[in-house]
Amino acid sequence: MDIDDATVTQNVIDELAAEDNLEESTIAVAAKGGVVHLSGTVTTEADRRDAHNAAARAAGVVRVVDDLRVRTLAI
Repeated sequence: MDIDDATVTQNVIDELAAEDNLEESTIAVAAKGGVVHLSGTVTTEADRRDAHNAAARAAGVVRVVDDLRVRTLAI
C-alpha cells in the first residue's frame, strides 16, 4: 500500500518531534513519492545525523535528501 505524500511528511515530522535534542521547527520537510527532502538549519553535525536517521525510519520513506545546514555560532 502506498502512503500519500502528506502522510509521509507528517510521519517524518512526528519522528523529528520525538527526537528530544532537535528543534523540529527549524527543519522543513517535503515529500514526493516517498522521497523526503529535509532543509533548514541544525545546531550540530550530530543533530543533522539524528534528523536524517529520524526521517529515514518514518513510515513511507523511500529515500532522504538531506539539505540541512549546520548553524555555526560566532564566538
